[in-house]
Amino acid sequence: MKKNWEIKTLGDVCEIKSGSTPLRSNKLFWENGNFPWFTIDDIREQGRIITNTKQNVTELALSKLTIYPIDTILLCCTASVGEYAITKIPITSNQQFNGLTIKDSSLLIPEFLFYYSSTLKDLLLEKSGKTTIDFVSQAKVKEIPIPIPPIKEQEEIVEKLDKGFELIDSLKETAKKNLENAKELFQSVLREELSPKDGWETKTLGEVCDFVRGLTYSKNDEVNYSNNAVLRSNNIDPISLKLNLNEIKYINDSIQIAQDKIVQEGTIMICTANGSKSHLGKVAYIDKNYGYAFGGFMGLLKPKESVIPIYLYYSLITPIYKDYISKLSDGVNINNLKFSDLSIYSIPIPPIQEQEEIVGRLDRIKGYCEELEGNYKRVLELCEELKQGLLREAFEVK
Repeated sequence: MKKNWEIKTLGDVCEIKSGSTPLRSNKLFWENGNFPWFTIDDIREQGRIITNTKQNVTELALSKLTIYPIDTILLCCTASVGEYAITKIPITSNQQFNGLTIKDSSLLIPEFLFYYSSTLKDLLLEKSGKTTIDFVSQAKVKEIPIPIPPIKEQEEIVEKLDKGFELIDSLKETAKKNLENAKELFQSVLREELSPKDGWETKTLGEVCDFVRGLTYSKNDEVNYSNNAVLRSNNIDPISLKLNLNEIKYINDSIQIAQDKIVQEGTIMICTANGSKSHLGKVAYIDKNYGYAFGGFMGLLKPKESVIPIYLYYSLITPIYKDYISKLSDGVNINNLKFSDLSIYSIPIPPIQEQEEIVGRLDRIKGYCEELEGNYKRVLELCEELKQGLLREAFEVK
């Protein structure tokens, strides 16, 4: 063990108390509340240094809740096990979190405990009860060991981690900015390339392609596996606009699937109905014959001879198309897209040879953007590895 370091448990050095949720049906606990009530959503919205909360409870509710002082570490011990934050305001929380309040400030500083908490996810999952969801009891949290160096050394470790993490986060931001710039460049080139020019025609989507509705089947037709694989709306990634084949549904082999309900190379799959507007109207270019059917909330656009399929695809990923789609939803619980409305969407159509040239230029820019996106993801992975390396070095007791 390092000189002058001790090993204690979280229960030795912290008061550990659980949060809870006031009865939702009792308006006296919630209406016009002004005391911060913390949940996992607050980490997702503002990060791990908590200065406010989305939800508040009333003074009446506080009589049944634990109040955590400033610099309490909030450690998630159920569902999103391992998530953590430090509060810079007096706060209470829901039952997902335990509050770790330092007993003796001459023994342990909050920032050291905060960084140490970031290393606990794997250990907490190991200790979880593995019921329907992961859960770590307060008793098990109290048993977790923590290395305790002298205060001065804690301060030096925190300072080193602060500087290291700041540099790593700066690297991440630079990579993110490069990716955003590349995407903006692609959209700029896309707008320029698809702007109508002399010799071009303007045609509607109904004029340049045929539309085929997806296969209708019931929930009872779904099976764990069969020869009948079916693509659905969530198989179109709403960000990359590529097919995501990780979650394929299968239906009973006894169902006969017509050939026109099978996705075909050189066509465009489009989401025509979904519970989320983020998917509505999204398209994916079918680059090969997968042999999969497509479901009832989907459609297939089959380009005619006047338009190259990939040119049509590029025409359907522009901001103008996105704005048009956003105005067409007529659903309440499910957002619907009628082809009768979609078919009148106008597209600038150059001669075939010019379409090919445009597609070539857009393909090159798109390839460049995808390469940058891959680099960005790798940078994120490397940054996380660097952070974990710094944390291992900081808390290594040998």
